[in-house]
Amino acid sequence: MGYITEYTLGIEQNDNNVAVDEINEFIQKERKVNKDFMYVFYEDLEYNDAIYGEGKWYNFDEDMMKLSKAFPDVVFRLEGDGEESDDVWVTYYKDGKYQNAQRTVIIEEYNPNKLK
Repeated sequence: MGYITEYTLGIEQNDNNVAVDEINEFIQKERKVNKDFMYVFYEDLEYNDAIYGEGKWYNFDEDMMKLSKAFPDVVFRLEGDGEESDDVWVTYYKDGKYQNAQRTVIIEEYNPNKLK
């Protein structure tokens, strides 16, 4: 079987205004060498918009590291929402490095003034 995750990919920061067309060309070029490269995405990346995909993308870290290394001035944001309710995360990639950010759930304390 496998584990399905919904992915959202966007550009968090683009310091040198790298053309998004260059990024898309790189992705297409890599797919000619490795058909599984970022295969969950069927659309091209846009600067102000995110793209969405879904599937069993076991090599997402490897693919994103390669992409971020190719565009060291761009910060990519990859969000994942897995099948389990607590599997929601964001990872930022820049120049072959990454930062994982887990969702934190905060439950408010009881407040009698909020009773309806």
